[in-house]
Amino acid sequence: MNKMLDKQQIELNRLANTDISNEEKFHGLAEVLVEVMENTIKLNGTKKPIKYVNSFTKQNKRSLDKLYKDLNEWQQGMKRGKKLKFGATVATKGYTYKMIKLVPKFKRKLGRQVNKAKFFLKLTGLVRLGKKNKD
Repeated sequence: MNKMLDKQQIELNRLANTDISNEEKFHGLAEVLVEVMENTIKLNGTKKPIKYVNSFTKQNKRSLDKLYKDLNEWQQGMKRGKKLKFGATVATKGYTYKMIKLVPKFKRKLGRQVNKAKFFLKLTGLVRLGKKNKD
């Protein structure tokens, strides 16, 4: 589990702290979130999945906060036509289908503990293009 967390931390730091386009940041974040959900679903028991998600969130809080802020501002500033074009691009990405399938499984896996993963779910909400975030 630590190797997975380390790999994800390196990628999130790269996404948050390098001079790459917001589109690249968006796609990279979505791919990391899918990976975290897949890993969470594979874990056995009830405590390991929530421990993994909490460790991921805590370890990457600074990078996740920065990405969330940057991407939310970027999406809010997009014109309608650009949003539609970007949405069409997102729809063709492999992570989109995976995320649609994984989010309900992820929530079921965490069960009542899903409230402890609110920040993680907030990030998956950001990936849904056009959704207004209330934070």
